[in-house]
Parts: sequence; C-alpha cells; structure tokens
Amino acid sequence: MKFVKPGPAHALFFLGDEVACQALLDHAPEAGFVTRADDPRSAIAVCAGKSACASGFLVTKELADHAAVDCAPLLDSSLTLHLSGCGKGCAHPNAAPLAFSGRAEGLAFTYSGRAGDPPDVVLPFSQQEAALSRLARLYEKEHKPGENAHTLLARLGKDRIVAALRQEDR
Repeated sequence: MKFVKPGPAHALFFLGDEVACQALLDHAPEAGFVTRADDPRSAIAVCAGKSACASGFLVTKELADHAAVDCAPLLDSSLTLHLSGCGKGCAHPNAAPLAFSGRAEGLAFTYSGRAGDPPDVVLPFSQQEAALSRLARLYEKEHKPGENAHTLLARLGKDRIVAALRQEDR
C-alpha cells in the first residue's frame, strides 16, 4: 500500500515501501517540492496570487521564485517572508517580519505585521523584484557573523528596512 498524506506545516508524508517512497523522493525536486530543511522556499509564505485569485493584485509565485534565489541568505528559517496577492493574507494570517501584499496602488510592505495592516511603504509594482533584491543586499552588507536574519532585521529596525526598499542611502 502507498499513500501520500498531509502533515504539519504544509508537509506531505509518503507512506509505503522503501522503494516506492524513494522513487517519490527522487522526483520531488523536479516537481517543485521542497525536500531539504535549508531550502529558502521553506521561509516563504505565498498565496495563489493574481493569476488564481480574483482579489489578487500581485503575481506572487514569480516573486517567490525570485526571492528564493536572490534572497536565499536572508531566508535562513529564522523568519517568514510573506508574499500576498492582496490584503487578506490567506497564506499567512499571522504577523510576519517581512510582509508584502498587492494593492491597487502597488506593492505594500509592512514590517512585522500582517498583509492587511497599514503599510510602511507602497512601491510601484515595477520595483517588486528590485525591492527584494535591495533587502538581500542590505542583509549582505549588514549581517554579522552568527547573526540570523530575524535578529539582523530587528537590529536594523523598520526605518532602515523601509529606506532600503525605497533605495534611500542611510
């Protein structure tokens, strides 16, 4: 008998004989499944977004793919990056250190809040990938040895993070 069952934190359990489970595991990465604990995608909470939700203003999956590559060091599992197509925050209803959501006027960012909270800054949609890349460069510039991303962001604070997103020198 072989089964795939849902588990906690969006995990899937493969139940069956060792050969069948290994075959599933061997093909999981090419199907887009996360199979390693250090995969940066594990730190991203992403909803279906504009392409699949009538409420969405933001194409979230592409932005999440960009973040998983460009922001990988920042996504060290000490924090959650929330990418929401709208302010409902379906994928992550709780506060996140980095919460981005789509709104009619652009990409809203909220530091340590929920997708629907009043934003700290709203950026043009055309800057969404660049904004995440600026966060990654801020991490590279300011990260201290032994410091995780959550601690770094708390040390830098909201104003410094918002300035980086706006590309203001400080």
